[in-house]
Amino acid sequence: MIHEVFMPALSSTMTEGKIVSWSKAPGDKVEKGETILVVESDKADMDVEAFYEGYLATIIVPADESAPVGEAIALIAETEAEIETAKQQATSLGSAASSPAPATAPAATASVGASAATPVPQSGSNGTPAKPSGRVVVSPRARKLAKSLKVDLTSVQGSGPHGRIVAADVEAIAGVASSPSSAPAAVSATPVGATTPSMAAPAAAPVIPPTPKAPPVTLGQVAPF
Repeated sequence: MIHEVFMPALSSTMTEGKIVSWSKAPGDKVEKGETILVVESDKADMDVEAFYEGYLATIIVPADESAPVGEAIALIAETEAEIETAKQQATSLGSAASSPAPATAPAATASVGASAATPVPQSGSNGTPAKPSGRVVVSPRARKLAKSLKVDLTSVQGSGPHGRIVAADVEAIAGVASSPSSAPAAVSATPVGATTPSMAAPAAAPVIPPTPKAPPVTLGQVAPF
């Protein structure tokens, strides 16, 4: 079976995209989820991954050229035997591209992983590095790792091809930025029910028994002693 690779919509305002580079050449084996090209949108350069496993049969839109969102830019064949058929299909798609596009564009068949980071210097015509363009390429794994480790990609210098930021770059920054956590502060506590001496209840005064009275004596009577 032959599958079309469409120009994806990388933002809500994007109407067309420019292909920066193809990561695969015609005839190369393609795995599902593998990056096959880099697209420049109105905001950043982004990796585009394949939704199908097979062979990159033919490239319809080469690098440094643009295509509207939803237009087929390449074909993926599931088997090597279908590559020639895909090339013939690409010829018909190329002629149809010159006609007006339909009102509803088909859904993009590529997932997008991207993050804007530090600029990538490009070589000028005289061999000296040109000024940064403000866009870089970040691998999907590095982008996911940076999000989990809370690493600012604008501070990461890519070591991959064309200045691409890879997972090792993010791990290196995360290792330098990490610091041991501080020890918890000591907490003092007072035992429940403890009281201070001033709070103690006063002792009760002793009770003095009454003094017994002597029996009355009448004149003329003998007192019983």
